Amino acid sequence: MDEAITTSTLTEWIVIIVCLVLMVTFFKDLVLNFGQSYPAFSTVFVAVVFGSLWWFLIVKGPRAEAQTQPKPTPAIQQSIGSVSGGSTVNQAGGNITINQGITEETLKRLLDQRSVADRDQLTAKYPKGYVLLGAADGKIVFNSNQAPANVRIDWTSTELSLDKNKGTITLNIPDIETPMGNIRGCSISHIPFAALANMNLVAIGNDRLRVEVLDPAKGIVVVGLKPK
Repeated sequence: MDEAITTSTLTEWIVIIVCLVLMVTFFKDLVLNFGQSYPAFSTVFVAVVFGSLWWFLIVKGPRAEAQTQPKPTPAIQQSIGSVSGGSTVNQAGGNITINQGITEETLKRLLDQRSVADRDQLTAKYPKGYVLLGAADGKIVFNSNQAPANVRIDWTSTELSLDKNKGTITLNIPDIETPMGNIRGCSISHIPFAALANMNLVAIGNDRLRVEVLDPAKGIVVVGLKPK
């Protein structure tokens, strides 16, 4: 942009100089002859002419225009990532990254509150026990106060991701220890929330381990055990 302005200014200066030479040559004889007859008037006339040329060609000319060229406004690009529940959102704007996520402490408090507020409802739905899960700062946070008896799962090794925009869940549960033996881990990937109502994660004897999204906005799910 600066190079283009410099080239354009140089060209205009050349044109101005050529015009001045031609005008001086044209008026040379006229001014000299006129000056001999009217010396005082010719002096004023020459001053007015050259003063006008200076004002319009120099002061108001390419130099002033080049100095007043507006500076281009840089494009701005903005992105917002790590939204609570594993969802990622992109937005136009510039070189700014904003991480909006729920903290581990806040999520732990929310899980404890849901454990108390929804205890009767969850116990009726999952009589063999359940665990509340959520993800915060890349870590799994859980409340296992009502965990299924005789079933052991390393919940800290569980992987959970919720895509709130698409309404899908990805869950990977590690190996499960039961009185009947160990069960290899189970996983689901990009499953719509609504499809979970008819889906079993794994069978444990006559019971079935299932998952349900309780609060998509805060990324809270429940993994519960219920009879077949």
